[in-house]
Order: sequence, then structure tokens, then C-alpha cells
Amino acid sequence: MKDFFYSLSPKSMHKRFMSLRLDMPHERLQEYLPVDYEKNMAIAALVKEGENDILIGLSQYFMNPDQHTAEVAIIVRDSYQSKSVGTEILFYITSIARQRGLLGFTAEVLVDNQPMLRLFDKLGFDIDRRYEEGIYSLNIPFRERVRDIL
Repeated sequence: MKDFFYSLSPKSMHKRFMSLRLDMPHERLQEYLPVDYEKNMAIAALVKEGENDILIGLSQYFMNPDQHTAEVAIIVRDSYQSKSVGTEILFYITSIARQRGLLGFTAEVLVDNQPMLRLFDKLGFDIDRRYEEGIYSLNIPFRERVRDIL
């Protein structure tokens, strides 16, 4: 996991964390390894390189039980961006969220993170976007069926 974060470009780190993170201490890494799979979920995308499994993408949600929604976040290794990794892991984590009875996602996305915004559009979500100070706050209610893109 630590290798994954240190492999990301400053641009990718900025788009995901909305700040330039130059380090990833052990305590911070623990936030990406949820223990309670009812309230928090993480999906890892791996590829095999020789004998090693390489983490190429991570999707997470953090449940907001009061609204029966969850905040969703995705990050993909730079060399695997624009290769449908984000699409696959968002589709998969959406399926899990729906199975668990969630009503939708929320997300905070930088205005210049057009690939992330296009990804939500690609899956056919009806998105309520609110803009403030360079950030879109997204409310993404689930419809009866997310468009089958696979």
C-alpha cells in the first residue's frame, strides 16, 4: 500500500487529497484499510508482475449512516489511468454499496479533475453538482439501475 502511494505523481496526489501530500505515514495508511466492512469499504485493483501483486487502483467509501449514503473516493496509479481501472473499481464498489442498501454516494472533486467527473457521468449517474471555491460537491443518488457499461 505504501509503495502504491509513493508511486503516485504529485498531480494525482493533489487530485485525490486536494493538497500536495509528500508523505504517507503508517497512521494515515491505516485509514485505507477498513476493519468494518459494513460502514467502510475498500476495493483494491491488483495486477500480477512476476511473483508480485501490484496495487494499481483503490476505491473506498465511508458511510454516512444518517443519510444512508457514503462518501466515495478513487485513485489509480498514473501508469494505469485512462485504461478503465477507475471505471471497473467504481462500478464494483457501487454494486457493493447498492447491495448493502445505500441510497447513493457523495464526493468532493476538484474542478480541474475532469477525468473523475467524466467517470461518474460514464456510469450514468444523475449528479447534483454544487460548486464552491474550486471544488464540486457531488450528490450522486443511485437510480434503479446504473447503466451497464461493461
